[in-house]
Amino acid sequence: MNDGWSPVPGHDRWGAGPTSALAEAVGLVERAIDGLRASGDVEWEARAAALYRAAVAETLQALVRDRELLDATVRQARACQAMSFGHSDRPEQARSAAVPYPDGGRPW
Repeated sequence: MNDGWSPVPGHDRWGAGPTSALAEAVGLVERAIDGLRASGDVEWEARAAALYRAAVAETLQALVRDRELLDATVRQARACQAMSFGHSDRPEQARSAAVPYPDGGRPW
């Protein structure tokens, strides 16, 4: 296993003694921890971004469906209104049967 490789160029990992080698090992482990944390953060951010994009797309699809339903409802309401009001030339005949006198008054 001891191939003489040193993480610091120009230094022999065993030549300066065990304390120096352990210090280099600590530095390598710290850099590895930092690298893993950074990659974990990137992965988490990428996953969070993917989840956010999926949620936005789902919400957009729901809004598009809602808009289509509203458009259909408006068309249906207009058709109903045209059927009940379209054939009347006098405003008093154009009142709805459900609320014949919206002001609460009586026809007499």
